Amino acid sequence: MLTAVIMHNTSNPSSHYIRKVDIGLNGNEIIEYSLGRQENNESQTISYRIPEAKEGDTLSVEGYCSISGKLEKEIKVGPGE
Repeated sequence: MLTAVIMHNTSNPSSHYIRKVDIGLNGNEIIEYSLGRQENNESQTISYRIPEAKEGDTLSVEGYCSISGKLEKEIKVGPGE
């Protein structure tokens, strides 16, 4: 299970929000998720079950702001995760 908290401060989560989240596995995009608003003024949380991920794989999460900018983070899948 991949759970990511994308930190994004905004005063209006209906007009300035995380609009899209891409999830990658070993450099290949496997999920593209579009959002219409942010869940609160500070962050957006997403969770996905990724059964094909195994120990040693790299997962990436890329969040896109509705106004401008993006942020990408990567993690290695550890044992038992």
